[in-house]
Amino acid sequence: MKRRHVWMARYLPPGVDPSKSEMGLLTGLISALLFHLQFILRYLSARNDLYTYYHGSNIKQLNGSMMPPFWEVLGTSLYGCFVAALAMVVVAIQLYSSYYQGSKSIYTMRRLPDRWERWRRVLTIPALAAAGYLLLAFVLRCLDFTIYMLCTPEPCLHPYSWLELLNLM
Repeated sequence: MKRRHVWMARYLPPGVDPSKSEMGLLTGLISALLFHLQFILRYLSARNDLYTYYHGSNIKQLNGSMMPPFWEVLGTSLYGCFVAALAMVVVAIQLYSSYYQGSKSIYTMRRLPDRWERWRRVLTIPALAAAGYLLLAFVLRCLDFTIYMLCTPEPCLHPYSWLELLNLM
């Protein structure tokens, strides 16, 4: 077992490969980040709609339209984080069912003096990962709002659009 997986092996049921678990968590993270690219594409499209381009030159001018509200631009771009967090429920069920496969280590776990050890090994990694995915969603939402406010021309922002920051909490 690699040294970096030692801490993870303490929180997994016997027989579960920590490197496969880590790969699954990284897959969820990468999927959530790729799904989040929707915001960047929507934002760039909405920002380009604010300008009138003159053919034959590189001149662009604001056409007087307003940027869509932040929540409309954000859309479903954070759903990847939420799906990854919900997937941790399935991971916890799989980890619990691993006690009943192979050597049937459920009998050993039931005889341990610390009766919470079994649940600690089943729920710790999925709970930490779900919390991490939800924290990632919050950080991405704050980052998206910062991009929205700083990169949108001020005349094109809705009045009091900074109040949408309160919806972040």
